[in-house]
Formats: sequence, structure tokens, C-alpha cells
Amino acid sequence: MVYKNIHYSKQRKRNSYWSLGLLLIINLIEWTSVMLDGFSGQYRIWLVINKFLNHSLIPFLGYFVIHIWVRHSKYDRLLAVLLPGNVLFQLASIATGWTFSIDQNNYYHQGRYY
Repeated sequence: MVYKNIHYSKQRKRNSYWSLGLLLIINLIEWTSVMLDGFSGQYRIWLVINKFLNHSLIPFLGYFVIHIWVRHSKYDRLLAVLLPGNVLFQLASIATGWTFSIDQNNYYHQGRYY
């Protein structure tokens, strides 16, 4: 539908494709996380990586959607600080369990700041 829309500029179409591609990646990561949840401990690192990516990429998807419809706004600078801040928060969450944790049996649990 994006390709056929004559009202979208090339830039808006490109941003739409990026956001749709990112949505596909996020969904594949989430599906993989569900499949790995509860598997043996040897897959623990993959579950941690998947959950980190999932929690980090969802705000970037929101950024793409806002950027498509609002274009450049006063919120771009705020988002430019918040998005990397979220990535750092998710990295810290691996050790602290703030947004997610993986127990000894390789099960995913939401953290207190989820």
C-alpha cells in the first residue's frame, strides 16, 4: 500500500519501509524469545540478547512512526537523548533486572520498571 500511494514522497515511503522492516524484525525477535523461554541453560545468552533487542528496538519503531508523520519537530532532540538512554537502561537491566530478568531455569520475567 505504501508503494502504490501517490501522496507519499520518496522520503516518507522510505521511512515507512524502514518502520515496517523494523516491525518485522521486532516480531521475529519476540517470536524467537517465546520459543527460547524455558529451554535449557545453553540458550540463556540468546534469550537475554533477544529480550535486550526487543526492549531496545520498540522505542525506535515509535521514533520512526513519529518521524514519518510529524517530520522534524521539537521532539527530535528529546528523542535523540531518550532513545540512547533507553538502550543504556536496557543494558543495565541485564544485570539489575529493572525491566526483565532470566531466572536459573531460563524463564523470562518482567522487572519492576517494565
